[in-house]
Amino acid sequence: MQDNDKITGWDFNHFVTYLYLCIADSDFNITDDEIDEIESKLQSSLLESRDYKAMIEEVLREFKQHTDYEKTAFINDNVKKYCTDDDIKKKIIKGLEDIMAADGVIKSVEIIMYRYIKKTIENL
Repeated sequence: MQDNDKITGWDFNHFVTYLYLCIADSDFNITDDEIDEIESKLQSSLLESRDYKAMIEEVLREFKQHTDYEKTAFINDNVKKYCTDDDIKKKIIKGLEDIMAADGVIKSVEIIMYRYIKKTIENL
């Protein structure tokens, strides 16, 4: 169940991490390679200096409590807020592609989640 008090203080970085976790978890197995790729993406693409591991853990704890419906609702509600610039959209989509390939195997469920997120981002 989504804890609105926890996610109220979230920012763009949390949202992108959430999207990356959606891809990584779409096959119900988040690998260390995927977590490493998420951390690498966050370090190289975000301007703020942060403890990325702590942020990933924070988002992951909340993410695991969400139902599939809550995940799609969270994406739909926040994509309008954070994906207003074409460069940001392209960066996020490229990051999603990299997360899919991080463990060396791209599964059909990952492709389905990727296409859903991509379509949601592009259709703003």
